[in-house]
Amino acid sequence: MTLFITGQTAITPGALDLLNRVNINPFTLLERHMKGDFGNVGHYKDAIIPDNPEENPPEDGLSVNALVIKQKQGHVLSQYKVEDCGETVEVWVSTHIYDFHQTTIYLPEED
Repeated sequence: MTLFITGQTAITPGALDLLNRVNINPFTLLERHMKGDFGNVGHYKDAIIPDNPEENPPEDGLSVNALVIKQKQGHVLSQYKVEDCGETVEVWVSTHIYDFHQTTIYLPEED
């Protein structure tokens, strides 16, 4: 079950090059992202949303993601580690949820 839709989706040249090199299909990361497996950020099922987030906003990325999904507004970020030639590199997947949905797969240095 997916928690949200990705909408228009793009991948940066750096992320595409890396994922091709390490033989990871970008759709695998998108599927994990939509199902609440946010990689290093955590998993949706483990999130704790404060009772009154307006007065006590969540500070950790996992709870922020969960609140964005619940309120259907904001920015959901996943961070996935991949091995590239013996080096650990991160690939990020980011979905902006507003009146529209837009998702980008990118490397942190491309932000």
